[in-house]
Amino acid sequence: MISKAAAKWADWLVTNGAEPESREIIIYGIECAFNEIIANLIVFAIAFIIKMPLEMLVWQVFWLALRINLGGQHAKSHFACIVCSTLLAVVCVLLIPVIVLFPLLILIEILFSISIAFFVAPSIHPNRLISEGRILKVKKRGRVICIAESVIIFVLYFTFPAWVAHVATLGMFSAAVLCLIGKFTNKEKMALR
Repeated sequence: MISKAAAKWADWLVTNGAEPESREIIIYGIECAFNEIIANLIVFAIAFIIKMPLEMLVWQVFWLALRINLGGQHAKSHFACIVCSTLLAVVCVLLIPVIVLFPLLILIEILFSISIAFFVAPSIHPNRLISEGRILKVKKRGRVICIAESVIIFVLYFTFPAWVAHVATLGMFSAAVLCLIGKFTNKEKMALR
């Protein structure tokens, strides 16, 4: 359903002036946007049900900014993407009461995330065509965002309740873990080609 809707939109855009050679890229972008919208609607509906919408918002902000620039593991279908990303977000938010008991986790998660941003990222899916120049830009942006988020988390830790820094760090850490997993799975896919 998502693919059909994306193809219709892409065809409309091509009919109205978009480059026909870019049709597949346009479809991919529209599919990503649809997935993101659907997943966020589901995630925030669940967050309101479990009475943790603010926690979900903080997690999403720190996760999404880094996830976009680190790359990583992708699901095999739109449905799997929505289910997996929803589960990841909800589980992370539900872990807050436990992780706040371990303040040292913040430092460990930040150091891990910075290490991934500097030594592993970006993890580009083999089906995604991207130039070397673009990879370097994404790599630099991922590093900058990771450092910026780390500084923000440090400030949050000393100015807000502990859960805010913990959930922000968990969002950052989740993006880094997906990048690391993606790096290994993407290598396997490339080796099979």
